[in-house]
Amino acid sequence: MNDAPRKGPADLWARNYAATGHVAAQVSASDIVTLSPFRSPEILAKIQTQALQGRTQARAELAQLMQSNPLTSEAALRLWAKRISPSDKALETFVRMEMELARTPAERALAIEFFRRVYLNNGVTSALDLSVALLEDQAREPEVAKDIIKMLTIAGNRGEGASIRLKSRLLAKSTSPEDYAASAAIIYDEFKDVIEERGDFLGLIFAIPFLPESRVDDYFDRAASLMGCENKDADEMGDAYALRQDPQMVYHWRNVVLDFDGGHLLSKLKLTDNQVDLFDAGSAPNVRQVVARNLTEGEPNADMRRYRLTGNPDLPGFDARAAAHHLMSILNVARDEELIWVMSSYRTAHKDVRALVDQRWDMTAVLRNAANAGDNRTRFEYAMYLRDNAKTPDDLSQSTQWLKKAAEGGYDDAMVELGFALGFGLGTQSNKSAALDWLARAESLGHPRAAGLAQLIGAFYGK
Repeated sequence: MNDAPRKGPADLWARNYAATGHVAAQVSASDIVTLSPFRSPEILAKIQTQALQGRTQARAELAQLMQSNPLTSEAALRLWAKRISPSDKALETFVRMEMELARTPAERALAIEFFRRVYLNNGVTSALDLSVALLEDQAREPEVAKDIIKMLTIAGNRGEGASIRLKSRLLAKSTSPEDYAASAAIIYDEFKDVIEERGDFLGLIFAIPFLPESRVDDYFDRAASLMGCENKDADEMGDAYALRQDPQMVYHWRNVVLDFDGGHLLSKLKLTDNQVDLFDAGSAPNVRQVVARNLTEGEPNADMRRYRLTGNPDLPGFDARAAAHHLMSILNVARDEELIWVMSSYRTAHKDVRALVDQRWDMTAVLRNAANAGDNRTRFEYAMYLRDNAKTPDDLSQSTQWLKKAAEGGYDDAMVELGFALGFGLGTQSNKSAALDWLARAESLGHPRAAGLAQLIGAFYGK
């Protein structure tokens, strides 16, 4: 008889494993997007560390966290998109989170379409997850139902017990135990050779009720060797023994479940170990404390981080005077990428921040000199600054001229804004044909706003 649990050795190795820091953070998709560095710095640090180490789940979690943060730069979004794209598992994890976070029919439709594309990229490894997503959303459609059964069959032929079990349930005539048992017997007969050869834990468990007595112990041993150390797998073992009418082993596996750390209470309350471990652990550093530490440590790019913390009026740490100070500190030494960042941040800053900067710097001259240096991004920023602050038709005209220079240099944001200006006659004569031409160029470069703006201009001209 299997003599698990061996609590002494198990506790020792569980403590050793926990000490490595390898254990993944327990965070749902809905919790990920609400994490704050001023409430949960430990969890955020763990996710960031594991993502940088290349851990699959953490990469997807960090990408989702960055996508939900309006302060995340385009460069950072592209970086983490590239880091999850090569990994089938990371893509699957990310798209499952997209499904969980979808709150409207439109968002759900986009998530489903994303899931389909991941399936086309990953193939059979994503078949079960896409089947579940489609079941939750479109299963009543006959063609979708056929697709689901097809994908479950493909996944079942890999020995995936969850796919086999779900197919059995979907093809049962009703939800009665008798009809499900009849369907399960048919599906077992379809997949029994696959399960024997390469069945996973749930595949072996699915087969156990149909086995001759001489094969039962072998399947239980194989299942135990594949199970995860968690309540649900131990419950599956107990349920399978119950179906074989073995009360001694049912009792044994119930004790295994009860011996797992935390029992059932925390899971029923939807709490995680991380949340409980941090109970009454002391306040996390607030914004001002983080800023002070960064100053003391001389952290690279610290002024940018301090500006983001103090310059956003939607954050509790908003402080216009501090934000202006940080922005000017960067401007004093800014070159190349930093200068472009300063120009963009100043242009989009809160009016109180801009007013304080303007008391010390002639920002019009700063932006004009940077644009004259020839970088297309600085040309774009200067053009948008002129548009945002235009007081005369000549200001708008100059803005459009600078947009054209940046667009001709290949900058897609400038192409879109030039298309807008030409389409609606902003600082230039309206020219639908030229507007649509620039927007088509931007769309070919993958700009997300180009196609929508082209449709709007077409509607404006009545076509």
